[in-house]
Amino acid sequence: MHHSLSVELAALARELHSDLDVTQTLQAILQHAPTITGCDHASVILGDGQPYEVTSATDRQAERADRFQLEIGEGPSVTAMTARLPVVVADIPGETRWSRWTTEAAQLGLQGAVSLRLGTHRSSLGALSLYSSHTDWVQHDQIDSARLCARLASVAVASTQRISALRRAVDDRTVVGQAQGILQERHGIDTEKAFTVLTAYARRRRIDVSDAAEEIISGRGHADA
Repeated sequence: MHHSLSVELAALARELHSDLDVTQTLQAILQHAPTITGCDHASVILGDGQPYEVTSATDRQAERADRFQLEIGEGPSVTAMTARLPVVVADIPGETRWSRWTTEAAQLGLQGAVSLRLGTHRSSLGALSLYSSHTDWVQHDQIDSARLCARLASVAVASTQRISALRRAVDDRTVVGQAQGILQERHGIDTEKAFTVLTAYARRRRIDVSDAAEEIISGRGHADA
């Protein structure tokens, strides 16, 4: 591995080890991707339990290239989300797969692409796609570097999403606990009864329990015991 590549990967690893949210994590990955892989454009598609969307991109070309794939349901990024190996397009204008996408990508000035699955062994998080505006960019070195970048990205995104989910769970429990306390004091009931009242209120309003709790705390909601 070239010294400059090792330095850049180490810098990315240190940055990803910081306390970043998902957006900041993706920005860090895309900031380092061109230096690590030699690409000109890069983007990330994520799902996180929701419909897949382009969550971060270095520029308009990369964003449009991925967004169009999601619109038509085909292309290297879409294919990569369920593939174990990188999806390589050495010559976009001459590529015969995904003809609708290659026409659009060529019009965007893209010549080559490498798309890689982001995720764990058990689940797919999305895809990292690297694009070049130059011919002959896709070589073995670029593919190997892209793999390393995708592995770092997969670990970082999965970890960040897990931490975010835990924080949301803690926040929800705190809010629910505060609402229970208000209901206990208001109606002279115990904790278990207060939770029953809160969940019944949430069902009537057809909202999450945490949202119902926020309404109780703010005074916008009134739950009868």
